[in-house]
Amino acid sequence: MKKALFLSVSFLLILIKPFAQTANFTSDSPRCTGETMHFTPDPPGGTVLMEVWDFGDGAVVTYLPPEPFPVFATHLYSNPGTFNVSRTVKFTSGTLSFNISVQAVPHPAASFSHSNVTCAGQPVQFTDLSQPNGGGIIQSWAWNFGDPASGVNNTSALQNPAHTFSASGTYNVQLTVVSTNGCSDTYTSTITVNLLPLANFSYAVACEGSPTQFTDLSLANAAMMASYNWSFGDGGSSSQQSPAHTYLTYGLYNTTQTVVNSNGCTHSVTKQVMINPKPVADFFFPAINCMGAPIQFTDMSYIPSGFSGYITTWAWDFGDGTPTLVVNFPGNPSVTHTYSGAATAFVVRLTVTTTSGCSAYKEKVVTTTPSPVANFMAVGATCVSKPVQFTDMSQTNGGGVIVAFNWNFGDPVSGVANTSTAQNPVHIFTGLGVYYVSQTVTNINGCTNTIIKSIQVYPRPYSNFMADTVHVGSPTTFTDLSSSNAGPIINWLWEFGDGQTSLLTNPSYVYPTSGTYMAKLTVTSIYGCNKDTIKPVVVLPAVVTPPVTQTITNVIVGNAQTRCYDATQDITVAGNGTLFYVLAGGNATFIAGQTISYLPGTTIQPDGYMRGYIAPTGPYCPTANMPAVTSNGDEHTQDPGSSLFRIYPNPTRDNFTLELKGELRDNIVTVEIYDTWGIMVLRKTFAGENRFECSLVGLPAGLYFVRVVSGNQIEITKMIKE
Repeated sequence: MKKALFLSVSFLLILIKPFAQTANFTSDSPRCTGETMHFTPDPPGGTVLMEVWDFGDGAVVTYLPPEPFPVFATHLYSNPGTFNVSRTVKFTSGTLSFNISVQAVPHPAASFSHSNVTCAGQPVQFTDLSQPNGGGIIQSWAWNFGDPASGVNNTSALQNPAHTFSASGTYNVQLTVVSTNGCSDTYTSTITVNLLPLANFSYAVACEGSPTQFTDLSLANAAMMASYNWSFGDGGSSSQQSPAHTYLTYGLYNTTQTVVNSNGCTHSVTKQVMINPKPVADFFFPAINCMGAPIQFTDMSYIPSGFSGYITTWAWDFGDGTPTLVVNFPGNPSVTHTYSGAATAFVVRLTVTTTSGCSAYKEKVVTTTPSPVANFMAVGATCVSKPVQFTDMSQTNGGGVIVAFNWNFGDPVSGVANTSTAQNPVHIFTGLGVYYVSQTVTNINGCTNTIIKSIQVYPRPYSNFMADTVHVGSPTTFTDLSSSNAGPIINWLWEFGDGQTSLLTNPSYVYPTSGTYMAKLTVTSIYGCNKDTIKPVVVLPAVVTPPVTQTITNVIVGNAQTRCYDATQDITVAGNGTLFYVLAGGNATFIAGQTISYLPGTTIQPDGYMRGYIAPTGPYCPTANMPAVTSNGDEHTQDPGSSLFRIYPNPTRDNFTLELKGELRDNIVTVEIYDTWGIMVLRKTFAGENRFECSLVGLPAGLYFVRVVSGNQIEITKMIKE
């Protein structure tokens, strides 16, 4: 189409304006070897007789009229190179020539190679081997792998591409290269793609630290298997076909098997291999273990978390030659064992096994320490209510110093006193009979030993006596009234209250002066048990005529005044219509042999004192304070026929009972007990009761006064403690 247009334009120009004669032309050089090169001549002008084209490679073309002159001259160079092309035009008027140099560029030489291994599903590496061949630098590569199933990956513009063929088979791979001059070349090679082997394996589940056996199950696929490679996921590897591998720790491992067949094709498979944990064997026992005592072994074994198994068997080997003790689930794995013999060190092994068959063991050394030997003796007599001294006689027995003593006296009635932690304790038994006393000793290593001994506790004798009342200068006769329920009394000790003593059974003693002496008798039985009693002994002054019985009326005892009234029989204190007042600070004392009567209306002002007591004998009006008597009614000594209460036993050793008469049982009653010096030793108020248990425990033997007050009724009686 271009040629036709050019021809038309040329003829148009000739018609319009004659051309000047010329032999000039142009070309589309350079061109690739084997491609047509075009030469475009200028219109020659004038009358052409002949036109000759010399293409410089030996090819000459001549045009003679009436042949048409070429609008385009073409030539195909078979060989590359630079050629001198000339055009010679012979006109009627002469000849003109024109020449130019053109270039025939050589094509590149396309070629490639590929990796030796060509396997389905695995990359095949292609390497460009094309040469520029003098035609300029190769600037592009176009690959077609002949594998349309691979889609867009079937082609590539890379110089050295890799291609993964979609399946085994034969493929025509084509490479076209283009140089910078636009020259191209294509190379085609046939490639055979082989089948992959199929990697596969199985394994036997094992425990950590034990070999895991792997079994190859791979297929070579139309070839022979060439090699195996194993990566066990813990850094270990093997090239054996079916290796065994030992995992040092439990868990999941990604184990990979890679196989290569005789075609060089490779395939890998990865599987998770479960390695079961060994149990963690452990146990605990006390740091100090005493020889001959049971030792508690506490199981502390476990399976690491994350595993559903459990321990099924515990096997205890105590290291002393006794049979292994096997405990099966669900039994209690914590056990006790007692060592015998002279050995003091043993290697104990605990082996535990899980549901997966994994086992582990733990060994520890157990040492035993000798226990002390407990022993004691009771020193002296063992009597009820008397201290018994216990003396420790325990031995260390080579087990270390004894650091603790624990006593139980077998006497629970004694309360907190029934036990002791002293080395040499003292205990007072609360009753008669046989007591089983236990002593437990503990050494510095915590080892203990206990001994139990029986202790016979004997009753104390009953100490009692009477003494007559004499005037000074006459001997006082003491008569022993003591008795014993366990063995005879073998010893008497009299203390007369003035520093003098006697060991006779029934002594006589002359007191040097008159007065009241607290005589004491201590008796001791054949078992060493003793008891004492204290009684007042009165020694009268020289015989004097006692004052007569009197009634006291019309008296005012003023502030800071002291008045004393004596009589051998009765004293009547008359208030009421007559007059008897003790003002504040005043002090009135009444002593009689029988009865002291206070008539209604007898008045004592605040801070005034009125004392009244019955004196079986003189002396009269001692200076000591006597129990205060303050009443608006009558106060008298106890008359068994008309008294408000009674007490028993009287005399008493320690305790007595106060029993109210019926008319007082629902009233508020106050009971007071005074000693002979006017000191209140007990006071209690109660109501709605008819009996009151009184205790004189801890008070010395002697005379006491019991005073009962209920409303306006007051009554006093004597009580003797032996």
